[in-house]
Amino acid sequence: MLPEGRRVFPYMSVKDNLMMGAFPRSNKSEITQTLDSILARFPRLKERDLRAAGTLSGGEQ
Repeated sequence: MLPEGRRVFPYMSVKDNLMMGAFPRSNKSEITQTLDSILARFPRLKERDLRAAGTLSGGEQ
């Protein structure tokens, strides 16, 4: 889930932004499985997982 207006944490990595969405969850294996699923669905994010989220284009955000 992404806040309205594509507001990401611009100085955090793409992966860290995705992990923020998993903050309320506690099962680490489910979190890893979900993250892998997201990155499989959006391979462009996997290529950029260590980049600052603020450097992504609007469509990538």
